[in-house]
Amino acid sequence: MSTAAPVLAPRARQEGRVRSLVDFYATTMRTAVQSNFQYRADTFLYMVGTIVEPVVYLVVWSTVARSQGGDVAGITAGEFAAYYIVWTLVRQFNLAFTPYGWEWRIRQGRVSANLLRPIHPIHYDLAEFAGWKFVNVAVWIPVAGLLVAVFRPTLDFGLLDVAIFAVAIWGAFVLRASVSGRSAWSASGRPGRRRSSSSTSCSSCCSRAGSCP
Repeated sequence: MSTAAPVLAPRARQEGRVRSLVDFYATTMRTAVQSNFQYRADTFLYMVGTIVEPVVYLVVWSTVARSQGGDVAGITAGEFAAYYIVWTLVRQFNLAFTPYGWEWRIRQGRVSANLLRPIHPIHYDLAEFAGWKFVNVAVWIPVAGLLVAVFRPTLDFGLLDVAIFAVAIWGAFVLRASVSGRSAWSASGRPGRRRSSSSTSCSSCCSRAGSCP
């Protein structure tokens, strides 16, 4: 006596896929957090490297503002401080796997293998880099506190501003990660620098993420 396999309704199948994707993101992000906390010094040094440029601009423009009576074209030293300190946070969030990293994957034949997985390869990058950002922000908080104490930024925002900023910054990360793979095709056409750029980018990314995706 044979029994037919139950046929799931389209809605049930869709709910199952969504639940599986949520579980995948939660697990991958948790693994990325644990992995990167094992390399705290590397994460800290990389984070410091990303905030050097904004801090240099912050020092320069704050000095210029104070030397001109407290503002430059109506922008005060405190407002310059607020802008550049927030920029240090933005830089932690909008980092994603680069086109040169994608080119490296293509050259190594990793994309073909990734396409055989049950989930689109972009989800692996989104989940792993999203988890990595929680570690970056945790390391960024004391640095930001020090910058706030030294430069005393003028910050004026409400809950709505915070909500809009959170949506915008995560949306920017998803957008950048989503288009980086497509950009790899145009990046691969740049003569002279493509080999070194792709290998350097991927090596740096793998070092920060703990392993090559």
